[in-house]
Amino acid sequence: MGLTEEQFQQVCEAFICDDSFSDSFETFAQENCDVFDSDSEEQKLEYTEVYKKFQELFDVKIAELLASKGVSTDDFYNACKEAVATGDSDREEFMKMLLAITDYDMFLTTMREEKLKKDREVAA
Repeated sequence: MGLTEEQFQQVCEAFICDDSFSDSFETFAQENCDVFDSDSEEQKLEYTEVYKKFQELFDVKIAELLASKGVSTDDFYNACKEAVATGDSDREEFMKMLLAITDYDMFLTTMREEKLKKDREVAA
């Protein structure tokens, strides 16, 4: 069974508007940012380990979000593949947003910013 347009819209809205979804990633960043050095561009092995944990959390959270909308993970990923194949610009934009969230460089930037923020709060 494919992903209907209504289901796609529900998933998009939940992804963007569901505070518990975004809160789980903010909490993750707060709890794991101490590993990161906000003053260095060095790539430490520990960063990769934390990134893997982040990816696991993302996979669980996206699966929960999809299930809450009656969408299987397989249907969602198949709809993503179909969107690329057919040039569905709305779905492609949503996928770009998902990919940006899980992008390693974006992850590093976010974690370093969270570490900097935490350091400033401690210093104040």
